[in-house]
Amino acid sequence: MAKDEAQLGLELLVLKVHSSTKRQYYHGR
Repeated sequence: MAKDEAQLGLELLVLKVHSSTKRQYYHGR
């Protein structure tokens, strides 16, 4: 169960980082 929780947290983190990176990319253009 803890493994699934860690996996979910990791995906959430990646999604957040990806969205912030995309925002910076569009903001920098």
